[in-house]
Amino acid sequence: MTQFNLEHARTIISAAQTKGSELGLKPLTVAVLDAGGHLVALERQDGSSILRPQIAMGKAYGAVAVGAGSRWLNENAQSRPHFVQALNGVAGGGIVPVPGGVLVRNAEGDILGAVGITGDTSENDEASALQASKQQLHRRRRLTQHYRSCWIILPRQLLTLLGSLLFRLVPMPIRFVIFDMDNVLYDYDHPYRLNILSKMTGKPAEEIDAIVFKGPEENAAEAGTPDTPEEYLSQYQKLLGHPISRETWVKIRRDMMTEWPDMLSHVEAIKQNHEVALLTNNGMMLKDALYEVAPALEPIFGNRGHASAEFGTRKPDPNIYLTVCEKYGFQPEESLFVDDRLDNVEGAREAGLTAYQFTTEPAFASYIRTLGLIN
Repeated sequence: MTQFNLEHARTIISAAQTKGSELGLKPLTVAVLDAGGHLVALERQDGSSILRPQIAMGKAYGAVAVGAGSRWLNENAQSRPHFVQALNGVAGGGIVPVPGGVLVRNAEGDILGAVGITGDTSENDEASALQASKQQLHRRRRLTQHYRSCWIILPRQLLTLLGSLLFRLVPMPIRFVIFDMDNVLYDYDHPYRLNILSKMTGKPAEEIDAIVFKGPEENAAEAGTPDTPEEYLSQYQKLLGHPISRETWVKIRRDMMTEWPDMLSHVEAIKQNHEVALLTNNGMMLKDALYEVAPALEPIFGNRGHASAEFGTRKPDPNIYLTVCEKYGFQPEESLFVDDRLDNVEGAREAGLTAYQFTTEPAFASYIRTLGLIN
């Protein structure tokens, strides 16, 4: 039986890195294991985070452990979580059951080993693994007449797409879309608010901005401290150095916002066949008054309108996206996040979601049509 050797492993790693560069992916970590689950080679690109080697090996190890791609494990983690939990216990916690681990077999069906990739979304990791192993196949054919033809065994749900698309990854369809609010669904006129507060307090707008909105207190509030609307308003008044009622706070926040009807129409269209939710970086005061300041959102999102403070963290922490997906029963791989800020988009991608940086309504409309979210 043909075995992986170091040259083969290096070929796979090089092909994966090339594919990652072509797709513009984040820095990748690639692990290649032999059929016995032993590491043959591993490379971590500059900028890849510290746990990526363990994740890459866990994806590949899971594949060789059960004789199936790690996407199969991911599906079973959803449908039979007790099985995957028990399996991981037997494996000493060494299995990472998410897409990105791919088996390689020879013509006789023997498992030669597996490649595990991590660093970008699970779909992109898996696409890189598939492409890398395909390149390994071509190289093996060129090296010697003694090596048999090899192919990748694709995850089970992709078998019907064999043929001309044999090595092409088909991503999971989007079922859940999470929207930011400010500068995505509503215009957000922060200078207007600063001007009103300046007139109210007699303080320069720049000073108010620096102390109230750009200081550490606002970030902490968006992450859930303070954890009640009343405490948030008390802190707000203290930072502002001037009393302000709840009614005045709500009026200023409402008046600085202007809904974008076309974007709201797109959300309503998406909602016809998909689930939607709202996630805005804001404190508990905004959560309490959300549909007072943005009334057009209530019939669309209902009880699915959220401020980050509810979850004890804020965008772009990957955990907040995972928490929202879990709350509504969706996997990151079948979820889309829309935000105007690049750092928030990158955080969602780190969590495994598809993410889109909003710029204009026409561009967004074209994007969601491409995804098949609207006609």
